[in-house]
Amino acid sequence: MKLYLVRHGEALVQGEDSARPLTHRGRREAEACALIAARLAVKPFEIWHSGKARARETAEILAAKLGAPVRQAAGLFPNDAVEPWGERAGQGMNDLMLVGHLPFMERLASYLLTGDTGFDLLAFRTAAMACLARESGPWRLLWMTGPEMGL
Repeated sequence: MKLYLVRHGEALVQGEDSARPLTHRGRREAEACALIAARLAVKPFEIWHSGKARARETAEILAAKLGAPVRQAAGLFPNDAVEPWGERAGQGMNDLMLVGHLPFMERLASYLLTGDTGFDLLAFRTAAMACLARESGPWRLLWMTGPEMGL
């Protein structure tokens, strides 16, 4: 199984819009991320997002390019616990993409790769994507990319 962890594209700051949708640059970043994913033949069974506007918009841009259904999932907010995802992700048989926020994505990657949320292993810039894989043993990082690689 492959698990794709994606941080949303650049969003408006709180004072500009409390919903914090993607900026014009954030949309371009998400489109670049989607282009990279398509070039790498990423084929998630589903794309799950936190429900916040910036994550939903990023997920929808990815879905349009990758042809995967999108749905909102609980437990993907910035400060949610990552431990439930360790068990949840390990039970899946289909490739899955999660679109969320900091610090959640960095803590989840750390937890899956080391069993500890405290290591800063991966730096998720806006619209960055990491591909983790697991067969029967531990999770492993296959690759990580940022939107600048698709622009």
